Amino acid sequence: MDSENIFSDIDSSNIVDHWTNQANTGEPLIGEVLFPQKVQTDSQVEWYRGQNTAVAPLALSSFDTESHIRDRSGLQKISTNTQYSKDSFYIDEKTRQQLLRVQASGTDAQKDALLNHVFQDTDNLIKGAQTTAELMRLNMLKTGKINLRSNGVQMDVDYQMKQSHINNSDTLWTDDKSNPYNDIQVAMDTINADSGLTPTRILMNTVTYRALQSNDKVKQTILNPAINSGAVSVSNSMINSYLSDLGLAVQTYDKQYLGYDGQMHKYIEDGQVIIMPDGDLGSTYFSTTPEQADLLSAQDVDVSVTDGVAITTYLTRDPVNKKIRASQQLIPSFEMIDGVYVINNVASFQANRDKASNPIDDSSSNTGKGSNSSSSSSSSGSSAKKS
Repeated sequence: MDSENIFSDIDSSNIVDHWTNQANTGEPLIGEVLFPQKVQTDSQVEWYRGQNTAVAPLALSSFDTESHIRDRSGLQKISTNTQYSKDSFYIDEKTRQQLLRVQASGTDAQKDALLNHVFQDTDNLIKGAQTTAELMRLNMLKTGKINLRSNGVQMDVDYQMKQSHINNSDTLWTDDKSNPYNDIQVAMDTINADSGLTPTRILMNTVTYRALQSNDKVKQTILNPAINSGAVSVSNSMINSYLSDLGLAVQTYDKQYLGYDGQMHKYIEDGQVIIMPDGDLGSTYFSTTPEQADLLSAQDVDVSVTDGVAITTYLTRDPVNKKIRASQQLIPSFEMIDGVYVINNVASFQANRDKASNPIDDSSSNTGKGSNSSSSSSSSGSSAKKS
């Protein structure tokens, strides 16, 4: 058997095959559902904002006259560019020696175990690419902006979500003064007035769902108002039915990611509620990466593509390593931005947690405010170009 065979098994096509058939078997990320993938060659992406379902009547006309030319009223052409991201790792000389020992004297099971260990690392590269795309999409969905900073590069894109579509409330739904019904109704009315769209979905995480579930006004609406609502609880089916009566299907989303700061973060934070219409909200545009454009025909480099991610493998001579790189170039569009409304209690939830964890220190109440201030200061950036 050729001594290079086991090392040669780790090429881009086998990496993509392992990802497709063994690793990528879970449910899609919510951003992949709301903003499905589109692929194009050009790095410039153009899309139209302001799609409205309200239809104007035909113009009245006399016989024997030219027809009135209808404008695409309200639509704004947006132009922006895809963002490049990449990461890599080495199969170093030590791992290479392990591969050669297993090939020389090991069993097929040992060989497969070692290769699977390597493929798990390559799977993580592709998952990292997915995480970057999801961060872009959900940053955009929750704030109308993308603000990412990593490796000395910053990405700031402002999609200019209307301020009237973001409710930065200071009142938690667990507070007796809050009225979730009013919050939700205002959101639905705002969406309908601005876009003619009918909201059909409401998205939050489980912590926020439980806050809605424990709200006194919600309990009194669902149960007999004469009952002491603090002494009883309502079931999930009751809450779902309550939201269904408003025309909304609820989805809870609790996925987390490891941030650039090394900490775990929720994609949908505690206190965030997103109300939106049916269908796609936009698209995730993947454009051709430099690896796809320039290296596909190279003799000493191996390139394959999966889900918009280019996998590149090649040998380095000193030290003798095999380098594996994942790269992508993408930007999400947000055609239905005027059909989305965000209720944002994140700062209040954070301040509440800080106070609970340090009830004696009065400064704990400022922690949430400071966090909120930092978030808003980093949200400034270049706008997507209008034409």
